[in-house]
Amino acid sequence: MMNLLINRNKARYGRVLKGARQGIATLFFALCIASGCVSTPPMQTLSYAASGKVRIVAPTGDQVLRFRWRQADGYFDVWLWGALGVGRTHLQGTQEVLTITAPQQPVITGPAGQLMQDRLGWVLPLDALGAWLAGSPALSLPMSSSTTGPDGRLQRMVQADWTITFADHRQVDGQWRPERIVIQGRGITLDVSIRHPRAVMS
Repeated sequence: MMNLLINRNKARYGRVLKGARQGIATLFFALCIASGCVSTPPMQTLSYAASGKVRIVAPTGDQVLRFRWRQADGYFDVWLWGALGVGRTHLQGTQEVLTITAPQQPVITGPAGQLMQDRLGWVLPLDALGAWLAGSPALSLPMSSSTTGPDGRLQRMVQADWTITFADHRQVDGQWRPERIVIQGRGITLDVSIRHPRAVMS
């Protein structure tokens, strides 16, 4: 009888000890994530839509384009076109792979950066661009500095080798969004004017 009680107590103690070890391990893992000792990839599942005009100053020349931008869970659907709808170009895909459809050109699919360089003459980080258009920092890029106004809204920030300024904020669906964004870096400048909430996609 005594042996049976001892065995039961040992088994119970073993279960308690195992549970305590699991709890400590979970707590340690959570603390590691918070302190940065565990590397976790940043995720930014932003759903956002906007339309407007962008002036692009690049080594290949200056151009002014209209655009319609839509993204959801890392998937992008972007239209670009010139005056009177000339040169209407459609970009669809993710940060890694894009499909570009342009007038009188074959539809091509491939690495996003390479396709943008070949077809547009410049490259932008699509996942970061979506966050910037919404007036937010991109989680995929490190933040070097940032400036906020007296109202607490973000006015300027530097991420990687890009400098982004925000102006003319307007409240859209309960959130303050910039209607003027200037993005500078890697030899190009984008001066973006956004019209909210017009974001109907074709």
